[in-house]
Amino acid sequence: MRADLGVSRRAPKNRIGPADREHAIDPGPPFGEAPRLLEYALRQSRTWIWETGADLVFTRFIGPRHDSCGVPEHDGVGKRFDYMLADRSDAVVRELLRRVERHEAFADLVYCIGTPIGTRTVRTSAQPRFDATGVFLGYCGTTTDISAESQAQQQARNATQRFVEALEYIPASIMLCDADDRIVFCNSATWNYFPTAAALLAPGTRYEDLLRAHVEGGPVLDANRDAERWVEERMRKHREASKTIERAYQDGRWSQIIERRTADGGTISIRWDITPLKEREETLRLTNEMLRSSQQHLSLAQKISANGSIVRDLVTGRMAWSEEAYRIFDLPLETPPPSAETLLNFFHPDDRARYESAMLEALKGADSAAGESRIVLHDGTVRWVQHATAIIFDDYRTPLQHVVTFRDVTAEREGRDRQDRLREALIAAKQQAEAANRAKSDFLANMSHELRTPLNAIIGFSDMMCSRLFGALSARYAGYAQDINVSGKHLLELINDVLDMSKIESGHFDIKEQPVALGEALRTALSMLATRIEDGDVKIDCAPWMAKTELMADPRAVKQIMLNLVSNTVKFTGPGGRILVGTEVIGTGGLAVTVTDNGMGIEAAALGHVGEPFFRADSAPDGKQGGFGLGLAICRRLLALHGGSLAVESRQGEGTTVRAIFPRERVITLQGYRLTRSMGPVPRAAICTRRRCGHEPKRLPAHFRFSGRILGKRPHEWRRVAPPLGTKRALDPPWRMGWDSNPR
Repeated sequence: MRADLGVSRRAPKNRIGPADREHAIDPGPPFGEAPRLLEYALRQSRTWIWETGADLVFTRFIGPRHDSCGVPEHDGVGKRFDYMLADRSDAVVRELLRRVERHEAFADLVYCIGTPIGTRTVRTSAQPRFDATGVFLGYCGTTTDISAESQAQQQARNATQRFVEALEYIPASIMLCDADDRIVFCNSATWNYFPTAAALLAPGTRYEDLLRAHVEGGPVLDANRDAERWVEERMRKHREASKTIERAYQDGRWSQIIERRTADGGTISIRWDITPLKEREETLRLTNEMLRSSQQHLSLAQKISANGSIVRDLVTGRMAWSEEAYRIFDLPLETPPPSAETLLNFFHPDDRARYESAMLEALKGADSAAGESRIVLHDGTVRWVQHATAIIFDDYRTPLQHVVTFRDVTAEREGRDRQDRLREALIAAKQQAEAANRAKSDFLANMSHELRTPLNAIIGFSDMMCSRLFGALSARYAGYAQDINVSGKHLLELINDVLDMSKIESGHFDIKEQPVALGEALRTALSMLATRIEDGDVKIDCAPWMAKTELMADPRAVKQIMLNLVSNTVKFTGPGGRILVGTEVIGTGGLAVTVTDNGMGIEAAALGHVGEPFFRADSAPDGKQGGFGLGLAICRRLLALHGGSLAVESRQGEGTTVRAIFPRERVITLQGYRLTRSMGPVPRAAICTRRRCGHEPKRLPAHFRFSGRILGKRPHEWRRVAPPLGTKRALDPPWRMGWDSNPR
């Protein structure tokens, strides 16, 4: 056979170029040449014809075996039928051999053969030949090389398999339905969206049946009211295949469904879970609501606090002004946000550098840079604003936003200026007052010193005259001498009070601390006031345990305090009155020396001024007070030097109680009990002494009675009786001053 059977010997009328020859169609031999036409057809279909004898040995080959197998055309003649089989274990090969052994016909068996150019895939068909008597003569068959077709089919199968695997890996549901709305394909992710109808997810299932089973299972949230109507509506959208559907499920999940038509009239449906997206949308919605609420609150807070804010985006340059910022800069709200250059032009020329330096500090990393500057409004008005600047950076320290807050401090600035001027005026006035006070104190000290020298002479000479040291005097002159002596002593007392007050106020009174027996200080004061007490017809009772009470204080100060308290009480207690001197422990553990009288008392309006220098209450029984009103003032100052205080309680017509309070750290001994700083509050039992006496005072509250004798005879005690209903005690209960209610 010729190798160029497929080429025509006739030259074409129009010649073609070499580049077009590979695309030209071989017209083949003329139709009337049957052998050549057969060979041409076999070559084009890559098919050859073969024959075998009864022994299954090839006897002849017709066709292009050389092109397909790479062997000569007659190679294999005389060889057994199965000499080129590549894999005898293949099922098709076994079927081929089985039929050949049985001399049966076979058709379109596809298997592989081994050739010099490699394994080839062929498709073989054959018919057995028999003689008239039925004797098997051999086979006559055809073999076609389908390697290219098989390879293409294998590639298509591989591509299909890869495509299916890819669809399986996609987390979304993919479903393909044909033109009759029957399922053709769906991936495994589809089962997640049809959990109650998973058994119907198979090729051939009607999509409507799948939806109905899905709804009857109840996972769809909006299909519970009318399931049949829901299925009809859903099928209508499915056939339209042009809309995107969002579906909510009862377990809280959300899915999005996209359906589109295919070219053959089918429908492809894609579903995926959008629950995270919905959650983010809900979070975003809540965040936006919170942001709007925060913006409203911020706007309200800025309006209340008169703080405005301006934000500049350093990337885009956009500016955002708050409503309060518009008000501070006196701009209409409908005005577009001014630029950064316009904002800078608002500042006073002398203050722009301060604002720019604050912004530079913020750019360098300062948390906040603040300052006060002046701004000039459009009408020329100057305002003081307090500004704070901050820069917002990203994670890489790249500046993103420039935030400035403003507050109108014009009124505060003016107020501070007024306060500064007032403060300077007050300081100047205070200095003048202090200078005047020092001058007064120096004057009083000098004058007191100058007056005491002649007074001492007057008192001394009047004492000599009263004692008739140099001879007898007439009764008239003796009375004059006595008056001179009393007046001189009184004037000396006044001068001493003024001098003591001057020393204290000028800071020249130094405290020299040492243990002081309270009883000794009281005894000294009573001795010095014995004449005045006797002339005033006043009875004084003292708590006996005061003799065993010690303080750490200045002895002069304690004596002065006791002297002033008792003398002041004697002065304001009428004839026949009674004075009680005792002690009590206060809540902080300190000690209060109490002096209580049953005199006329002090008016409520004047009670708040008691203890002020040169203040005198108009309550002396004889209408003659005497003195400058410095006694209690000196006591208050001396107690303050010891860390104590003075307290006065009084009710007009009933009596007065004055307490000289010493702090806890100055108490050394109470009734013989030595105290330490670690003992804590002093127990009241430590100062209770039970004594008896039988003197009855003239004036006492109705719910108290006194029994005992005067001081120096026998100790005394107070007893309390039940007060009438509604009675208010006028004086402190005696047991708070050291007396006990139970006689022993």
